[in-house]
Amino acid sequence: MREKTGDSGLWGIVNNAGWATFGEVEWVGMDTYKKAMDINVFGLIQGIQTFLPLIRKVVFFLCFISGPSYSHSL
Repeated sequence: MREKTGDSGLWGIVNNAGWATFGEVEWVGMDTYKKAMDINVFGLIQGIQTFLPLIRKVVFFLCFISGPSYSHSL
């Protein structure tokens, strides 16, 4: 990416990844919850960390998109 943007940097990041699972809490395994955290939390942080050196060069913004399923509680 650095080769493509050069010295101009990156003006923003759109985080649009998400994964959800449904089911009774006692029936869904911890590995499933860990997968959701890996994608929805740690994946988001990893994406920001990867591109942060490029977006710090300019005024930037981050856009986080989530679906309606994220408004439901466990």
